[in-house]
Amino acid sequence: MAEEMFEYLTKKKLADLNAAEATSRIEAEIVLPEYKEEAERIIRARPKAVIRSKSVYLRDKMLICEVEGTVGFHVLYQTAPKEEGEKASSFLHTEAFTQTLQFPLGAEEIAEEDVVLFAEAVPRSALVKLMGPRKLSAKCEVSVSVNVKCNQSVSLFPEMPAEDLITRGEEVKLTRLCKTHTEEMSFSQTISLPKAYLPIEEICEMEAVLFTQNVRSEDGGVSFLGLCDLHCSYMAAGENLFVSFYQPIEFERRLGIAELSGDSFCRVSLTPVSLKATPEINEDGDNKNILFELSFLCEVCGFETESVIMTTDAFSTRNHILTEKKRETTRELLGVFDFTDTVKALLPSKNAEVVRAEGICAGVEFRNSYLEEGKICLEGKLLFSYLGITESGEMRNYEDSYEFHSHITPAFSIPEGEECSVEVYGCARGIDVEPEGEQFRLRFDLCGSVSVFITHRPELICKLERGEEIVRKRGEIIFIYPREGEDLWSLAKEYHIPPESVKAQNHLTGETLPTYLKLIR
Repeated sequence: MAEEMFEYLTKKKLADLNAAEATSRIEAEIVLPEYKEEAERIIRARPKAVIRSKSVYLRDKMLICEVEGTVGFHVLYQTAPKEEGEKASSFLHTEAFTQTLQFPLGAEEIAEEDVVLFAEAVPRSALVKLMGPRKLSAKCEVSVSVNVKCNQSVSLFPEMPAEDLITRGEEVKLTRLCKTHTEEMSFSQTISLPKAYLPIEEICEMEAVLFTQNVRSEDGGVSFLGLCDLHCSYMAAGENLFVSFYQPIEFERRLGIAELSGDSFCRVSLTPVSLKATPEINEDGDNKNILFELSFLCEVCGFETESVIMTTDAFSTRNHILTEKKRETTRELLGVFDFTDTVKALLPSKNAEVVRAEGICAGVEFRNSYLEEGKICLEGKLLFSYLGITESGEMRNYEDSYEFHSHITPAFSIPEGEECSVEVYGCARGIDVEPEGEQFRLRFDLCGSVSVFITHRPELICKLERGEEIVRKRGEIIFIYPREGEDLWSLAKEYHIPPESVKAQNHLTGETLPTYLKLIR
């Protein structure tokens, strides 16, 4: 049997290569700086992990993923009593960590530039102990989870005429990663406290939460609206009061990336790296201005989806051919859109004596996302903590959680009956906790971005061999009585006659078959 290989069409598709999780243990001994007052009691110790760099390389048929980051232990403590009484103070201690993960590649050939690493670091099991007036010990486990996506090459038989070969094709959607780009950015802004607020004695806590909206792909770049939630807590000057405030900030950015086009889909994520707050005197001579300086990492992932006609069936009018088929799973990126949803709840209070909640911090864990009646359902848990202030002025840290169930309307239509998958990235902003006796009111905005993929599993020809010639009698006439379920293509393939010839010989204008057909070979 003579073998003839036809030209293949080689394309790339986006695939989930692997996912893993690893743990780094952090232990540190902390000594208070000389300019800080001695500690009497720890009010709150909150670690926060930030990934600063990610790298991927190949070695001995293994994919090596290296993650570097820092863990900041933000400790709020009560100072030792003095003549002016007790007050709150704070400090920040930073430790670095590294984590290496390895994935076997097997027989797959992957280029480093086709791999993107989505990584997240979450501190767990944190413990900070006061060992003396100026000495603390801190322990923490950092859970690093990674999801590796890559472009994988797919070589299949395209729909194309080749001498006597007749093919039937199907439109296949292929999504690929076209570009990843990471850039460090910064901005600074001076914020003035409202007149009703007391002047600042010492800034104790500060946190920035970043996310994006209105991400727009353009030819040669991407632009977006950045949203920053600034949370700041301070001790009021002349008063033993702990005060918190929240300030939203908007900023616009554009990154020039030559590989992007207006048809690209982009996911933009912002990660705070460092935040500095400096109190300043305002025009009235009060210490009520704060200069915020924030640096952050901007990570852009660009995706493109293209349609390709691939062969699902083929036959020859001269030779018997053998075809080898396989189901090629592909995911089409239907779109990426931003969302905002306000969540309200009434929960039992941890302590009925709390009259005010300050220094509220929160994080979101998305646990499940799926489609339901044309909407995207998000299930997850909000983990939050706050400093409860009692009537006597005592300050205690409280931790709580709330399981939410939110419904998001997509920004585009999703075809019914399709197999879809949803990827969600987001956070909570503008969280508010209001104690009301034995209950408290919880309100926050759930913000982020959603990527919707459609999964296709077409059966495509991946190999084709030409065999012996077909023996025919010249001028042979065959009368065919089509069986139930037979169509024009199946008859043409069975008798090795082009479908257009069958139509011409029987004066057919459509695909509907008459009671009988006449075939001339």
